Amino acid sequence: MTIPSSQRSHAVQEHHWNRFLRSSSADDTHPYCDVYSKRLAHLRPHIPLPSSHSHEHITSKARILELEESVPSYVIGTVILSSEVDGDVFDNLNMAANVYLEDDSGRVALEFSSASGSPLYLITGMVCGIVGTVQERTGVMVVEEVYLAGEQVCEVLEEDVMEEEEEDVYVLLVSGLECGSGNGDVSASFRRDLLVDYITGQLFADGYRKAGRIARVVVAGGSCVKFESIAKDHRAAAAAAANGSKSLSAAQKDSWKKKKVASIELRKQTLLYPIKELDESFLAPILAGGVPVDLLPGKYDPTNVNPPQQPLHASLLPHASTFGSLLNRVSNPYECSMMSMMIDDDDEEGHKKRRKRRSVRILGSDGTVIREVMREARRIDSPNSSWSSLSLSDQRDTKLDSMVCDLNEMDALQLTLQCGHIAPSSPDCTPCFPLLQLTKGDPFVIEAAKSSDRVYFMGNSNEFDTKLVRHGGDGGGKTRMICIPSFAKTSQVVLLNLNSLKCEVVEFGNDMMDFDGA
Repeated sequence: MTIPSSQRSHAVQEHHWNRFLRSSSADDTHPYCDVYSKRLAHLRPHIPLPSSHSHEHITSKARILELEESVPSYVIGTVILSSEVDGDVFDNLNMAANVYLEDDSGRVALEFSSASGSPLYLITGMVCGIVGTVQERTGVMVVEEVYLAGEQVCEVLEEDVMEEEEEDVYVLLVSGLECGSGNGDVSASFRRDLLVDYITGQLFADGYRKAGRIARVVVAGGSCVKFESIAKDHRAAAAAAANGSKSLSAAQKDSWKKKKVASIELRKQTLLYPIKELDESFLAPILAGGVPVDLLPGKYDPTNVNPPQQPLHASLLPHASTFGSLLNRVSNPYECSMMSMMIDDDDEEGHKKRRKRRSVRILGSDGTVIREVMREARRIDSPNSSWSSLSLSDQRDTKLDSMVCDLNEMDALQLTLQCGHIAPSSPDCTPCFPLLQLTKGDPFVIEAAKSSDRVYFMGNSNEFDTKLVRHGGDGGGKTRMICIPSFAKTSQVVLLNLNSLKCEVVEFGNDMMDFDGA
C-alpha cells in the first residue's frame, strides 16, 4: 500500500539551479576567452588578506605586473600548470618552470620550498592569493603562504549519536542506477524495484515508517547504462551476419535483408530501453506515490556531455512528465534550498517562544567534475596552506613524488569546496559547455553559505563517504560533504536528515535490507 500524501513529510524547496542553464541571449562568438577573467573577478573578493600583525612587511599588489624583485608581496591570480617541458608532460611539476600564477596583466613563475607540513594541491584554474617574494635575476616568486577563495575557517566535527525523532525529514540521495543494465542481470532490475518499493512504503513495516519521512528523492546522475555496453553486442552480431551473407543465394540474401531490418528495429528498441526503464519502472511509480523527484543528468544520459549538463528533455520521459511539478528535470551541477519541519525555538527560560524553519542549501553534481579534479590535481609539499586546519586524509604515501596526486573522492570534493569552485579545471583540462551568459560571473563558483547549513555531494562514487565540517568560525554553519555510492555497484542509497544533517546508508542486498548509520 502506498503512503498517502497526507501522511508523508514535506520540505519546502527553493530553486537555485537556473544559473547553470543556457541563456537564450548567450554570446556564441567568444565562448571561452572570458571564463578565467570572470572567475578571477568573481572570486577575488572572497580571498582573505594576510593578517596585518603577522605580515606587516607584506605589500599588497593589485596585479602581477606590479610585483617587484626582493619585495615581499601579496597578489591574487589563477594557477596555471604548464606542460611546456621536455619529456613527460607531468614531470617535475613542483619546479618553478612549470607552475605559474596568472592574471590579465601577465604571469609569474612560482617556486615552493620543501618543508614538513600539510601538502598543497594545485590544479589549473584554481584562484588563490600568494604571499611570496620575487627573486632577483630569475624572476621566480618563492611562495610562503597560499590563500584560497573557499570557506576559510573550518574544522572537522565529530559525528553526534542522535536518537531518531518522529519529526525528522529525509532526502533520499541515489546515483548510478544504470537503467538498462538488467539485460542478462535480473538482480540489477530487482534491486531497483526494491528501491522503488522502499521509497513508496510498500516493502515492509519498518520501511513504511521510514519512507513516510522521505520528502524528496534526488537522482544524482548515472541513470542510464553506458551506450557502448548495449551497442557492442549488436555491432558484433551485425559484422558476423555481414561476413556470412557473402556466400548466400539471392533468396537467402532477401531473407537476410528482412532479418537485418528487423534487427535494426530491435536495436533501436534496445538502445531506447535504458531511458524507457528509467521513465516507466523507476520515476513513474515513485511520482505516483506522491514523492517529488529531482533528476540530474549524468555522463552517459541523453543530454549534452560537457558540464553544466542541461536537463533531460520532457519528451524522453513521457510517463514521468505527466506528474507536473512533482518531477524537476534539473541541471548538472544542481543547487537548491530546502526547508524542513517547523522547529521549536526556546527562550532563555526554556519556554517555546516561536517556531522557525531550518534551511539547508544543497549543492552537488554527478561526480564527473570531481573525478577530473582527482585526475588533474598535483601535490606539492608546502609548509603553509590556508586550509591546513581542514586536513585531508592522513593515509598518504610519504615517498610519493611531488608530481603525483593521491586524492581520493572525499579529498577532491573537499578541495573544490576550499577552492570555492565546483570545476576549477574547466575549461582548460575539463571541457565545459561554453554557451553561457557569463555577465554575472562563473556559474561554477560556490557561493558562501555564511551562517546557514549546507550539503555538498558528488554522485557515482565507488563507496560511501561523508564528512561534517564547520565553516565561518564558531558562529558559522555546518557543511555536510557526501560521496553518494553508485547504486549499480554497491546497491546503496543515502538518507539525509534535513534537521540534523546526519547520513544513513540503506543497502539493498541479498538479505533484502541492511542499515548503516553515519
